[in-house]
Amino acid sequence: MNFNIEIVQRPKTYVTGFCVGRSQDDLKAAILRNKKVTLDISFYTKTSLNVSLNIEDISFRCSYVPAGCENLKFHTTPGHNMWTSGNYEANYFKILKKQGWNELKHYGMALVDSLRLNTNETITLCFLFDEEVMKKLGIVEGKQSGCFFHHFKND
Repeated sequence: MNFNIEIVQRPKTYVTGFCVGRSQDDLKAAILRNKKVTLDISFYTKTSLNVSLNIEDISFRCSYVPAGCENLKFHTTPGHNMWTSGNYEANYFKILKKQGWNELKHYGMALVDSLRLNTNETITLCFLFDEEVMKKLGIVEGKQSGCFFHHFKND
């Protein structure tokens, strides 16, 4: 599977819907229909990021670490799901000096790849950032075809 990467700053009026009870099969089907996945990234704390995966009206909290990302830095917070009355652990991506945009991009690609879409189509992976997160990571809006690329202000 090939990726196109987009970096977009979240509009001030951006609203995300949340859909409960959708299966991973629903998520895969929506990705294949749209050929686009949005990783919605915002601050959880001053040093960690909350990441959600959005397609159409489906929004999933990215609370697991996909294969290949085990060496990245996350911190885990216990939580409670009021709909299922179950406890869970949520992983939040840590922003460290040695870990920033490249690792976050790797995480996003591995997350989509872990869904095992089995397609030769090119999927657009859109990173939707709060303005403050973009400033902290030193990145700007842009697009790139292919797999990996740097998009820093200083490049």
